[in-house]
Amino acid sequence: MILKIRTKPSSKKEGMVFLKPDEYLVMLKEEQTDPEINYSLLRVISEKFLVPKENILLLKGSKARRKIIEILTT
Repeated sequence: MILKIRTKPSSKKEGMVFLKPDEYLVMLKEEQTDPEINYSLLRVISEKFLVPKENILLLKGSKARRKIIEILTT
């Protein structure tokens, strides 16, 4: 499953909001310049979709607010 993700850095609370059938807004506490933001993104998505972090691939946008991820299913 491939998803389009828009991140909102420096949020007060972390979470995920549905925007369109394949697009989500993910709110993260880290700043955009923080290298840990992608790890937080993977953690939030893995909690939401109940999949291990190892099954989530960041395909595009490692340094951008708009990202494309793939969730691998077995």
